[in-house]
Amino acid sequence: MLDLDYSSHYADLVGTTDWKIELPEDQKDFFLQSGIVSTVNPEHRASQRRIVRVRGLMILETKLPSIPRERQWLGVYTKDFSKDGCGLISPMQWFPEEIVRLILPTFWLLLKVERCRRWNRHCYDVGLALLQRHDPNPNAFI
Repeated sequence: MLDLDYSSHYADLVGTTDWKIELPEDQKDFFLQSGIVSTVNPEHRASQRRIVRVRGLMILETKLPSIPRERQWLGVYTKDFSKDGCGLISPMQWFPEEIVRLILPTFWLLLKVERCRRWNRHCYDVGLALLQRHDPNPNAFI
C-alpha cells in the first residue's frame, strides 16, 4: 500500500464509480460555472467562496448512531470551496454532524456535514465544514 500511486488509484476509482446524481434542469450548465460566489448578505460569511467544479469521491467516516449507513464510495460533484469548508452535490442525503472523507484529484479532506438540502431524489446540495486537509497519500483510500 505504501507504493500506491494516488493519481492512478483516484482515476481507477472514479472510473468504476456509479455516478447517480441527477442534476435538475436548471443546473445543466453546472460544470461551466466558475469564479467567485456572490452572496446576498456577505457579513454572514466567514470566508469568500470560489466556484470549483470537479468530480470527487466521498465516503462516510463517522455515522450518527440512530441512522444506519453502509460505508461505500460515492461519486459527488464539488460546488465551491472556502478556507473553512466546501459545498458539493451528492446523490444521497446527509445529516448534520456526520463526518465524511472527500477525495479529490490533488488532495483529500476530512469534513463535517453542516447542512443538506434536497433538489430531487438523487441530488442533494451539501454544505460541509473543513476538519482536516491532507496532501495526496495512500491513507486517503483506507
